[in-house]
Amino acid sequence: MYENYIFDLYGTLIDIHTDEHKPKLWNTMARIYDAYGAEYDPEEMEKIFFEMDREARKKLAMENGSDYPEIQYEPLFARLLLEAEKTHPVTAPLPEKRSVEELAASPWTALMANVFRIESRRRFRLFPGVLKTLIQLKKEGKRVFLLSNAQAVFTRPELEQTGLVPLFDDIYLSSDYGIMKPDPRFLTALMEKHGLKKENTLMTGDDFHADAGIALENGVHAAILNTHGNTEEVMEKYKKDALKRHKVRDTSMIHLVMKDPFLPNLPKGPEA
Repeated sequence: MYENYIFDLYGTLIDIHTDEHKPKLWNTMARIYDAYGAEYDPEEMEKIFFEMDREARKKLAMENGSDYPEIQYEPLFARLLLEAEKTHPVTAPLPEKRSVEELAASPWTALMANVFRIESRRRFRLFPGVLKTLIQLKKEGKRVFLLSNAQAVFTRPELEQTGLVPLFDDIYLSSDYGIMKPDPRFLTALMEKHGLKKENTLMTGDDFHADAGIALENGVHAAILNTHGNTEEVMEKYKKDALKRHKVRDTSMIHLVMKDPFLPNLPKGPEA
């Protein structure tokens, strides 16, 4: 029987669709920054933001040796204000912290990050059966964890909004650790901290590369939920490819969960 359940978040527990390139998002961000004296054309602002993102990830990868580095967005939003080429005087109260590091840690930057997130969202809701399943697992004495590729600055508010926080024994978000799935060290850190044994642990997600990949690299079973509406034939192909990529012969290492609602149909153990 599985005693430890580790869940991905987006596409697994939360049904979400975001578009970080939609014009309305960057129009809103440019107007807000303009109120604080930083003038941007929306398209220019978008370009600069993602250039900063790429540069930061490249630098972090050189520092931590990961093929899957995860940065924090807060310094990017701070730099957009502090490093704007075109500015004008304003009467609006500016954040007191004026270095990138100080401003990145301020409530102002957290607000900017959450405006960015909210404007990017097109859909945001829990999948059916999520709360009921997690509550039941806790009643059965199981340990429940979250392991997500996510920005803590806006993911923690989303977890609070959905009521999920109290249901986890611990929450691991990639921006807090500098690496993301499928870097095996991300899952290893969680398992070592809590003394989890691989034989009674299940990693549940929706992505064969990130979720199944990190599980297989740690010798942990994976359950992949078909939340994207693929055919069984396609899911079996993805499963076969993942096993081959990670050189795993035991096909039982990946469980396919095809039936909606997905979480109530999770396997109970390796033999289930």
